[in-house]
Amino acid sequence: MTPSVVGPVLPPAGDPFVEEVLQLHRADSGTLAHRARVRALLHGIDVHIGVADTIATAATASAHTGPSGVLWLPDERAVHDFLTPLDITALYGVGTETAETLRAYGLYTIGALAAQPEDVVGRLIGKQGRILRQRARGIDPRAVVARRLPEAATVSHTFDRDMLDPVLLRGALLGLVATLAERTRGRDQVTRTLTLSVRFADGSRREKTRRLPAPSNHTDDLRTTLWQIWDAMAYQRARIRTLTLTAEELAPAGAYLKAG
Repeated sequence: MTPSVVGPVLPPAGDPFVEEVLQLHRADSGTLAHRARVRALLHGIDVHIGVADTIATAATASAHTGPSGVLWLPDERAVHDFLTPLDITALYGVGTETAETLRAYGLYTIGALAAQPEDVVGRLIGKQGRILRQRARGIDPRAVVARRLPEAATVSHTFDRDMLDPVLLRGALLGLVATLAERTRGRDQVTRTLTLSVRFADGSRREKTRRLPAPSNHTDDLRTTLWQIWDAMAYQRARIRTLTLTAEELAPAGAYLKAG
């Protein structure tokens, strides 16, 4: 089954977080949706994305994206033209029983439902009628909340035995820092702080934190700071089971001159 991603990428006009994202990427919501789909495909995930200014409309659009995998409804006219001819079952929240009731009264399309007076729809299907009639008109009072990117990212490596070999330990650390750098770049974020946590064979832990000279998501910068942490820990013959590396104080890459 192809996953459906319910936008909406267009929260209420003027939302400061969304405006910041759009300015950062110098793109509109539809373009960002296509970019998100391409990134998902690169990871082997085929998603369908509906983009609209309400949750219900975006959910309905995500099921009708066509070959492109993205359907963007940028304004009221686009929403009206999209919703009006659709079968009543396509409306977000309409189940089989409700659809049968509406069809019994000649309401076969979303547009037909939208055209009915509110009190008539209420008599047909009760309290739910007002909500569904609003959705048929592209109205959804539920707030669209922009979710901010995480402020930290963590990667970990657990050895299948207590590890003493310094070469293998450094190899594992190299893998962790490369993965962490790639993850922050994928989110268009930079990190200011790295924390290395070490779990020993006896279950005890030790961690050390160091700030980067400047926020970055470059692998070389993160690796340099990681080696500083590792050297400061000065492990010689420690029996290590797990290494955990965390990037903290993450922020949008566009907020800094140095972004990867």
